[in-house]
Amino acid sequence: MTFANTVLVDFIHFGCNAVTMNKQAYSKQFKELGQNMKYIRKARGLTQEQAAELVELERVTVGYYEQGRRTPRLVTLYTFAKAYNVDISAFFSRDILLEELKKNQEQSKAEKP
Repeated sequence: MTFANTVLVDFIHFGCNAVTMNKQAYSKQFKELGQNMKYIRKARGLTQEQAAELVELERVTVGYYEQGRRTPRLVTLYTFAKAYNVDISAFFSRDILLEELKKNQEQSKAEKP
């Protein structure tokens, strides 16, 4: 798949206009996505190896996603979201991410006796 085709297919993830976004901006979006994926994984206390086992991928693939070197498909993001117990939108916005983590911490505290 060419870069242009990947842009058109994956723009659903970001709600961006494929016509106006250049390759550099596109790469930046995926680096931010990867950083959020890494932040959530670490907040869950997981290693890349453990995360890879949860979502049935290779550890190196998780690393590539977190570095922004590869683009996860939407179904893969849903798998990560389910494994990390967050809404998929948490991967795309730091504000939403922080809200999700706070909500999960409060739920964990409420469940403990």
